[in-house]
Amino acid sequence: MNEIKQRLGGSRTWLSVIEALEAEVEQIGDREEKSRRLYQLGQACEELFLRKDKAMVSYQKAFKLFPQDVRPLERARRIYWEMGNLKMVAKLMDFQLKVVTEPRDRAKLLVDLAEVYVDLGDAEKARVRLQEARALDPAAEGLAEQLAVIGYDRDTWAQYINEVIDEAAEAQDMT
Repeated sequence: MNEIKQRLGGSRTWLSVIEALEAEVEQIGDREEKSRRLYQLGQACEELFLRKDKAMVSYQKAFKLFPQDVRPLERARRIYWEMGNLKMVAKLMDFQLKVVTEPRDRAKLLVDLAEVYVDLGDAEKARVRLQEARALDPAAEGLAEQLAVIGYDRDTWAQYINEVIDEAAEAQDMT
């Protein structure tokens, strides 16, 4: 990132700096190193040049070259979230699930994906993802909350609220 900042001082346009950096990255032969540099270029496009469109292209190329590094997906997902494109957020999470193997990390990602499906109004897809998360890590962060969200029934919400209040009171009495 420092190298990019230094080059900005001697350049007439930022776009010319981006183009020069893209050309340099294309010359790298090692896939992992090329992916790493594309990720850095994406960060620069996003944070320094305020060109999220260029950042997205770099992140996409970086992930395709080296899918074991999910950081480009996470950054791209954040940009889509800011844009309100939840379908793309879900799609990128599905890609990430293909490479994340650690059960706790997978469970957290599944819970987050379920939340996106809830926001998209697809409770059934959310339910499936939450069941997968529960099988991996029953104590996954946010799992209980999301299960409560999809378990919500408009006809019995008042009863549900009373049950939650009673459970909270019982838990308080135990302490």
